[in-house]
Amino acid sequence: MLKLDISHLKACDCFAECCYQRCEIASTDDWVLLALLWDDCATEIHDHDESECGFAVLEGILEETRYAIIKGVRVREIAKRRLLPGTAGTSNHKAIHRLATLPGQRAMSLHAYCPALDLDSMTVYQTDIS
Repeated sequence: MLKLDISHLKACDCFAECCYQRCEIASTDDWVLLALLWDDCATEIHDHDESECGFAVLEGILEETRYAIIKGVRVREIAKRRLLPGTAGTSNHKAIHRLATLPGQRAMSLHAYCPALDLDSMTVYQTDIS
């Protein structure tokens, strides 16, 4: 059982203006556990390649937008939800999504990836604006 003290993460001063930072908490060859510290920012629209993901919001509010493929790397929005502190969720390896803070806000979240996330093999998508 992991006991995580959020104040320790805050003390690391890992927030960077208008972006998010990943802090590795624990890992093996099969999985990785990351704390993400968000400062008024959003991810790109992405998948997790072959990794399954479980995540929880520790502090602040995140907004998750889910997408469906239109063609190639073009996607359209299909769902949106607000994730409050204590909210947990999953994202399977086929899911395409984007996470964002509310404008001007900070947040902290915990993400577990199995197999360990390979940032170089994730696909980045673009919204269909036609």
